[in-house]
Amino acid sequence: GGARRALRRLGEARAEMFLNRELLVQSAVYEALFQVRFGEDNRAEVREGAILARLATRSNEAPHIRLALAASALRQGELGTASASLAAAKNGGASGTLVQLVQGELALAQDQFADASTAFEAAGDARGQWGQARSLLQDPESDPAAVSAAVNATLEMSPNHAGALVAKAK
Repeated sequence: GGARRALRRLGEARAEMFLNRELLVQSAVYEALFQVRFGEDNRAEVREGAILARLATRSNEAPHIRLALAASALRQGELGTASASLAAAKNGGASGTLVQLVQGELALAQDQFADASTAFEAAGDARGQWGQARSLLQDPESDPAAVSAAVNATLEMSPNHAGALVAKAK
């Protein structure tokens, strides 16, 4: 769907701007988050590895490389490393939607549902809204009305969102 199209567009941009390190970092983060959200994908894993290897050949001298390393560690289930790398990224000035999405996914992986919801809310987009809904869906103590409201809010932002449509149908 839309996530795969976005990854293809990032690939096309990388082909045009081969040495743009900021684009490489963002691409690595998106490739890792794709796998965190949708499960392991051999092609995405290979792309992520190639991007990180390209950055490593440049001594990992790239804006916010720690964010890419945090997302990669998260994908690999290395939550302590992910947390430390995310903290280093934030201390290095990384901010914005991608930081919030990585932070939310990390909190969700640690079953810290309230922290995940807060991070996803700060992302301020449809991905963050669905993250909030997922936080509530996974939290066994969530109020069903809050879950329903979060799913509906996701559908308002993205009417064809597959996950939200499935959650609403349940």
